[in-house]
This record gives sequence, structure tokens and C-alpha cells, in this order.
Amino acid sequence: MRNKILAKKALFIIVEVFILSISILLIFIFWNEYKDQQAKLKWPVATARITNWKIRHGDKFHQVIYEGVLDIQSGSYLFNLRRGNAEWKKGIGWAPKKDDPKEGDSLIIRYNPAYPTEAVRENVPSDKFIFLGLGIFLFVIALILSIIFLKPAAFRMNRHDRNKKIFKANDSTIK
Repeated sequence: MRNKILAKKALFIIVEVFILSISILLIFIFWNEYKDQQAKLKWPVATARITNWKIRHGDKFHQVIYEGVLDIQSGSYLFNLRRGNAEWKKGIGWAPKKDDPKEGDSLIIRYNPAYPTEAVRENVPSDKFIFLGLGIFLFVIALILSIIFLKPAAFRMNRHDRNKKIFKANDSTIK
């Protein structure tokens, strides 16, 4: 009888460790996706003032190497970029080589690894939060199951002790 109880507890512990490992794995997957997203640091298309720029001629497009202050308004974020690389875009299409960038022209800002803190980070796609939610959900389920089935010492009372207390109470009331 005791061996069956121990076997059930051992099986439960194995199942709980499995659930906990899956939940931790899911949270880890989310964290890696989140970090990868943060590392990409994509820049928005922005209309901004160009100061102290020079052009690097590429095969197809101008590339503006800008210095000074460039204010980019993206949603509720305002960033001051002091230096970096940008591909210049005029209107909707790419600017032909014969056109020069002017103040107020649109820029597509490219990630510059030298200034990672000044980049606009995109939000993590909502499907990545499924990993986080599922991981936390499984973790909580495993925690609840451990409290219910393993019954830590704080929550359990030995049946023999419980019977002794009942008999003591009955003895005192009889006398």
C-alpha cells in the first residue's frame, strides 16, 4: 500500500517537473524572441529636418550620412539622433541620383550598431506573447497541482494525529 502511494507521488513529481520544464521553455522562447526583436532595432520612415548632411553615392540610391540633430516622431516616441546612416527617400518612391536631399525630405533610417540605444524599437508581435502566457499558465497550474497533490507539511495533518486530537477533545468533554 505504501509503495503504491510512493509510486503515485513519484509519478506526480515527474509529471510536475515535465510541466514546469515546458513552462520554463516557453517563457525562454518568448524571451529569446523578445530579445531578437529588440536587437533588430528597426527604424520608421520619418519626415525630419536634415542638418549637415553629405551624400554617399550607391549603385541605385543616395545614402545620406547625416550629422547634427534629427528629430523623429514615431507614435508617442520622440528621438534625437546625433549621427548615423540613412537612406534618403523622396515622396513615395526612391530618389533618383540626380535629385539632392533637402530639408524636410523623408528618410528611411537604417540601424546603426554604433548607436543602439537611439534606435526605435518595434513592438514585439502579439503572437510571441502566446509563449509567455502559455508558459506562465503552465507554471501556475503546476504550482496549484503541487499544493493540492503533494500537500506540503504546512497544509497536511497526519490522520493519526488528527484522530488523537479528536479523542482528546472527546475525553475532555466527557469528564
